[in-house]
Amino acid sequence: VVERLMAEEPDLILLPGDFAGTGMDRVPEHVEAAAAILSQLSAALGVHAVPGNHEYFQGIDQVQALFESKGLHLMRNEHKVLDLGRGKLTLAGLDDGLMGLADSVKGLGGAPREVPVLLLVHEPDVAMQVDAGGRDLVLQVSGHSHGGQVRAPLLGPLVLPPMAKRFPEGFYPASQTMHAIFTTTGVGTLFSVRMACPPETALLTLRAG
Repeated sequence: VVERLMAEEPDLILLPGDFAGTGMDRVPEHVEAAAAILSQLSAALGVHAVPGNHEYFQGIDQVQALFESKGLHLMRNEHKVLDLGRGKLTLAGLDDGLMGLADSVKGLGGAPREVPVLLLVHEPDVAMQVDAGGRDLVLQVSGHSHGGQVRAPLLGPLVLPPMAKRFPEGFYPASQTMHAIFTTTGVGTLFSVRMACPPETALLTLRAG
């Protein structure tokens, strides 16, 4: 996955959480190994990550420390202003929504109001509670759902996790009441099963309106 991403030469890399495993895979050595591999990613505008619910199941302080030791920071209700050369973009990274910790007001606190916002948060349905404070929120990037992971013909995803039922997979354009959302199916699995829902690394192109 890292090799494939780097071959695309992206300007910005976003990692929307769930780096820790489940069950027997929930061990520090696996998290440290994942962080070491992800630390090979690089982009002109940086590599940015947020925690998912599995980081909390593992122990967020432990996971954060392991990631920090590899030079990767997990954004938890904070923002950065990125200089694009011809303009600026605010990247806001929220804490985990399933744990009830995603706070867009805190994450965007002090962010310039005239700069458009790109939001990174693990659970896509956090979108329903986001308050950008009048800022132009151009896109939210999320994961969590795995696209349902197991899909049936005509029926779609058989099971979706909490906070991924409204925006489970793909691109949802902006409307009068909702900002644009992209939910990736991700590259991982739960219990190593995927059916009719292949993993993905997504390349998104943002253009000035």
